[in-house]
Amino acid sequence: MAAGLMVLLASGTGLARKPEAEVFVIGDSLSDPGNLFDLTVFWPPTPYAQRYSNGPVWTEYFSTDLDVPVDSRAYGGALSGVFQLGEDYGDVSNFNNVQYDFFGMPLPGVAEEVDGLIKDFPGRLNPRALYMIWAGANDFFLALEYYPDKLDDILFGETIPNIAGSVCKLSAAGARHFAVGNMPDIVSTPEGQALPEYLQTQLTFIIEYFNAALEDTLTHLPPGCETETMVILDTYQIMQAITDNPGLYELENATDACLTSTGVCFNPGQYLFWDSVHPTTAGHAIFAEEFRAELRTAYCGAGLDKPGLRGKPIGAPPAYWRNLCSGN
Repeated sequence: MAAGLMVLLASGTGLARKPEAEVFVIGDSLSDPGNLFDLTVFWPPTPYAQRYSNGPVWTEYFSTDLDVPVDSRAYGGALSGVFQLGEDYGDVSNFNNVQYDFFGMPLPGVAEEVDGLIKDFPGRLNPRALYMIWAGANDFFLALEYYPDKLDDILFGETIPNIAGSVCKLSAAGARHFAVGNMPDIVSTPEGQALPEYLQTQLTFIIEYFNAALEDTLTHLPPGCETETMVILDTYQIMQAITDNPGLYELENATDACLTSTGVCFNPGQYLFWDSVHPTTAGHAIFAEEFRAELRTAYCGAGLDKPGLRGKPIGAPPAYWRNLCSGN
């Protein structure tokens, strides 16, 4: 999917104007608000909306919903880092990615996004901002297509350490609040559903095991990797919930791709999937709302539905995140 946010700068509130009211996003095409298009000046092509969807992606909705600036550094095609696959394969990264040779230029991956963010804030990253990382799906697809015998080695030996390493590198630069997305239910995508049933079963097991291992790793980070808050965004369960009951999310089709080789469906607003792996902008709006709900539960606690309440539970967000808890 390669494996998936744009900056709509909020306006009109004091909260939105405060520099500390920031969300930074690291990731791949699922969170790319047009960065890859700006870099290549042509990809993804029409009828994509300069991002891997037919309109805004979840980061853009998230920014608008919270009235908080979101700075997404995500690039379509981003891998979680460098895969060290041994002498038979060499090292694999976005800078020699076999999927994107035709661009004729190096493409940033998660490691480059993290380094770029730190470089842009040479003093110290804002310790009060929220840092969101959602990556790994491209690792999965690249391994499945080109290195199927290395799928487990890549996901468990490379992807999980790469994601944890990004958290620790950001932490060393001053970040303290994190939200990390797990692996979405790739098997439920149109591309996943086209696979043989036996392979779907195997991949479902691997993804579920990966998500459990990722959560365990992120909740037991090594000494020196300081985090005040860590939330796992359960993208796997979110996607399953939508595909199991699309009507609950005001969708009619959570099975097929709207964009196919024969053209575009006539009602993309009723589809979950834009192409074989990426959500429509309607799907992205749902992910933004579900992420907000998960963060609200984690940071605000039961019953905290208004800002400024006394006795707020431990873990409630600082004042500049209060829109998260207020329901505004």
